[in-house]
Amino acid sequence: TALTDKESKYLCYELGAEDYLIKNFDMQELLYKIDVTKRNMIQEEIRIGDIVVDIKTRKMVCNNKSVDLPHSQIEVLRSLFQSFNQNTYLSKEDMVPLDMGDIDGSARVQNLIARLRKNLWDVNCEKVMIETIYGVGYRLVILS
Repeated sequence: TALTDKESKYLCYELGAEDYLIKNFDMQELLYKIDVTKRNMIQEEIRIGDIVVDIKTRKMVCNNKSVDLPHSQIEVLRSLFQSFNQNTYLSKEDMVPLDMGDIDGSARVQNLIARLRKNLWDVNCEKVMIETIYGVGYRLVILS
């Protein structure tokens, strides 16, 4: 902005601005501010039904119980939740990495889903389930 007075700056912060950059600005400062904003945008936790997944510690918590999740299960849960929000399902093909070579991707996906279901069971999750759509993929079900 070209507004350099403190009152304008304070008003913007009060209205929800996270930062304020005054013209003529240094390009390197803008790049630093963009990097900070991107770091702050990384989601630190996912709340799905009655579970909370802490991305940094890789823990899933529900009903005062917690379990450690590997990165692969967090990514599958995140993808399932995104599909849920789009009112669709996650196909098996979307879950199989392209660089698996000779490894049976279908079996890997089934094992991954089975382990994720077990972890949901281990924390006594009551509102989140993974439904199998036979021959197609998986859908997240969240009970209210």
